[in-house]
Amino acid sequence: MKVLDYHQATKHSWASIHANPHRLDYANMPRPFKIYSDLERRPLPAELRETGVPALSAVASPGSTASGERVPGVEDLAAILASVGITRRRSYPGGEMQFRGASCTGALYHIEVYIVCGDLAGLAAGVHQFQAHDFSICTLRGGDHRHALIEASDANPEVAMAPAVLVLTSTWWRNAWKYQARMYRHAWWDSGCMVANLLAMAAALDLPALVVLGFADAPVNQLLGVDPAHEAALTLIPLGRGGAPDGRPARRLRRSDWRPSRSPNMRSRIPRSRPPTPPLRSPAARRCGAAVWKPWKPRRPKARRLLSKL
Repeated sequence: MKVLDYHQATKHSWASIHANPHRLDYANMPRPFKIYSDLERRPLPAELRETGVPALSAVASPGSTASGERVPGVEDLAAILASVGITRRRSYPGGEMQFRGASCTGALYHIEVYIVCGDLAGLAAGVHQFQAHDFSICTLRGGDHRHALIEASDANPEVAMAPAVLVLTSTWWRNAWKYQARMYRHAWWDSGCMVANLLAMAAALDLPALVVLGFADAPVNQLLGVDPAHEAALTLIPLGRGGAPDGRPARRLRRSDWRPSRSPNMRSRIPRSRPPTPPLRSPAARRCGAAVWKPWKPRRPKARRLLSKL
């Protein structure tokens, strides 16, 4: 399908909205977090330092003008990730509502954040995933894999010199549960909201950061161990300057490192409307620390009781 055809097919009109028979199936509602249940999570620093930069100034900033080497530490990463993490929680009959720093269509939060970095102060080189639900990270692959992003971006100079690169992905089903085919539109809208916060926070910390959209999808998805039919990379954000990888990249990934394989020991429950995703547990993937995630079925809140609490 061509882009214009997709646009015409998924744009709203009075007729399309009223003729669509789609109804939300709360018993099949996807979880708003991607959790690697078999990997250890490392808490990020909870005490975030004040930058002294007004919020509007950070948002309006064209970016850091600092020269020379600017290598973030784990405290800087925590401050940046906090801008898209959970900012407030509110309990209601049947569950808890989590408010995040960046808005998302339907509050479904289908955008995930990964960190690909060399050795940083307080964080070893690796491919890490941000766990928003408890403000932690888990390591998917050890070692410096930034060479994979440099090659995928055709040696983009900012990516090549960045000590850390944030990778944003979209988990399609999590948004399609409500918005169906429009989820591809929302992938860019919602990641854009998160990018705005991430760049603003980087500017407040005086760390160079920019958005890179020109890259080969397949090697980036391969590095993250995601199946693009269900989750795919959208954006690279090189963060900082200096500490470029040496000439010895971590072991080059083979396709067998990320191809899903069926393992009876690592099954996960998949919502019935979502095509089943076999778990990522090949022998090579186990050595690199790849893992699976478990969907979750929340209880449906009673609308009348919920409204009485708001």
